[in-house]
Amino acid sequence: MSDDNVVQRFPGLPVNPLAIDLQRTRYCSHDAVRLNEHDRTVICVACGATLDAFNYLRDNARTIEMAWHHYRAVMKQVAEVGERVHELKKEKARLQQTIKRLTPKAGDMILTRNRKEP
Repeated sequence: MSDDNVVQRFPGLPVNPLAIDLQRTRYCSHDAVRLNEHDRTVICVACGATLDAFNYLRDNARTIEMAWHHYRAVMKQVAEVGERVHELKKEKARLQQTIKRLTPKAGDMILTRNRKEP
C-alpha cells in the first residue's frame, strides 16, 4: 500500500472553514472593562474581547462574595486574638500585683539565674 493513497484529498470536500485566532491565546483576567451602552456589550480594555455580561457579573459577584467571606473570617480571628491579648494583660497585671505583695515578705532576694560565680 502506498502512502500517496492515504494522503490524497477526498474529492468534493470543501477547504477547512475554521481558523484559530492566535492573538488571544494569552490569559487575560479582564480587570478593566468598557461598557458600550449603544450595543449593550462589555468589552475588555486590555485584550479587546467582548464578554458575556451575565458571566462577567456572576464571576465578579463570586469574587466579592469570597472576599466578604475571607474578611469575616479574618475579623473573627482578630477578635479572638484581641480577647486573648486582653486576658494575658489581665494575667500579667495579676502576677505583678502578686509579686508586689509577696516581695516584702520574702526579704532580700538572691538572684541565682544567669549569675556567674565569683
